[in-house]
Amino acid sequence: MTGHRLGTARTITALVHAMIATAPAAGVGQAGLDQVLARIDGEQVVELTRTLVRIPSEYSEGTLANHSEIARFLVGELKSLGMEVHVVEPTPSYPLVIGRLRGADGGPVLGMMGHYNTVPSGGRARWTVDPFAAEIRDGRIYGRGASDQKGGIAALLAATRAIVESRVALRGDLLHVYIPGEGAQDHVLPHVADNTPELIKADWYLDTDGGPDIVQVAAGHVWLKLTVTGRSAHPGGSTPWVNAAHKLSKVLVAVADFDDWMSYEKHPLFTSLGGKPRVEIGTLEAGKAVNQIPDRAVAQIDIRVNPKQTIDGVMAELDALLAKLKKEDPEIDITVERLPGTQVVPYHHWASITPDDPLVATIRAVSQARLGRTPGFIGSRGGGRPDLWRVGAKWISWSANVGANAHAPDEWVDVEGVRQSARVYAEIVMRLLAQSGE
Repeated sequence: MTGHRLGTARTITALVHAMIATAPAAGVGQAGLDQVLARIDGEQVVELTRTLVRIPSEYSEGTLANHSEIARFLVGELKSLGMEVHVVEPTPSYPLVIGRLRGADGGPVLGMMGHYNTVPSGGRARWTVDPFAAEIRDGRIYGRGASDQKGGIAALLAATRAIVESRVALRGDLLHVYIPGEGAQDHVLPHVADNTPELIKADWYLDTDGGPDIVQVAAGHVWLKLTVTGRSAHPGGSTPWVNAAHKLSKVLVAVADFDDWMSYEKHPLFTSLGGKPRVEIGTLEAGKAVNQIPDRAVAQIDIRVNPKQTIDGVMAELDALLAKLKKEDPEIDITVERLPGTQVVPYHHWASITPDDPLVATIRAVSQARLGRTPGFIGSRGGGRPDLWRVGAKWISWSANVGANAHAPDEWVDVEGVRQSARVYAEIVMRLLAQSGE
């Protein structure tokens, strides 16, 4: 899928409007809400989830970006709802899919979002079911992406279909934004925020890639590639050498001891790990043969920062550490590259995520009424979608879905959970956007 945009789907919009023209309009009152909820077909939500799971959309940075088929499918779904559809693809194979349902000018704009891709399945042998068969067993839909997060996308689409078919008059626009996530958003979101921010500008985004509690502050992460260069030689010979693997090992040991070089504050919503940041090695590569000293060694590291830390601050402190190591060992020849996916939201934005924010209050009220619990507030080690914040939106991560084993074998989402999620998301939209009609 290529091209900067797909234009407004006028023909399909007209067909959708013709099909629903005879249906009574729904307002924001209880009768209108009941009308919308009655139009949500639970079996269709389940089948839509299964259809999405059956479309492989695996992603691994630098090796795999299987995004085109599922993006085409989502474009078709959004067009069938009569939405204006745009596809932005600044990096080939990383499309951003946007649907807009127009409401009254000047009203609030609510974005509903999710990521359409998944991590790799890891191979059939690791699973007790086919990861792309979307098998239903014991009240669960199994498959790669079932909980993370195709069940959530299916629920959003079903909720919006019920609203469209009920002819709800919106007092502002409803957006659907589907991104290549799992660390791939840097291929597209910064470009859109810089060049066509009007496509994604909103008052809020409800990111359904969340959990049962609302993210009140996300710490963020800095992803780096460390490359050490040495000099190769035969281990049994006398040619001078510099073992790149040895030098990289020295660097990694020092980086892992972050209390010795990194400054940070603990935050009350971060209690795991003693409230500290985290530094982990994700990949490690060096050498070509047992009897050849490697002249290159590469590691990718994931630094999960604490609130109030910044990318520039972490990089400056890391540079100081590396300068110290080079002074101690002049043979350390290292370069540092920031990887796609690095994201840290400036801390001042999080002050707006309060219990009385309209979306936060609506989520908590609807969750209590529909799911029997009022969401609390948590801190997240995730990134927090900084590019959405900088176009003026509040990013709020929360999900009504019930599932498990994301990024692991036998991933699943609860069948009744996806049905209920569609009802929950429909009610949230109705409460925030539906015009009074009764």
